[in-house]
Amino acid sequence: MRILVTAAVLLLFVSGSSQAMKISDYNAKKEIPKQRELINLYLNGYITGLFQANDILEARGQQRLFCMPEEEGFRQDGRRRLEFVDSILSKTAAYVKDDTTIEIAIISTLANTYPCKSGAANKKK
Repeated sequence: MRILVTAAVLLLFVSGSSQAMKISDYNAKKEIPKQRELINLYLNGYITGLFQANDILEARGQQRLFCMPEEEGFRQDGRRRLEFVDSILSKTAAYVKDDTTIEIAIISTLANTYPCKSGAANKKK
């Protein structure tokens, strides 16, 4: 039942704004426990979607978005994902504007930190 209620609240949270989440919104809401829980759900869903998109691209023989080594454990560990988001924001604070979306910050950092090599090296390990 709790999952159903959380999902309904998350739907209202997300549908309340048709825009992506700005870094300024993330920073303002992440310290509020209930908001942090919703943000965690949202970002975990977004990051899961990125990994699924990578899987689809790989299955089609196309270039993946990023090539993170499996040993990073990032794919399975939601807590590490959120630590990663906070790390991204602290490292990029000097040159990333607060109106940048957190989604763009995440995919850009993944693509730049874990670039894929072309050809056979692009295959998942």
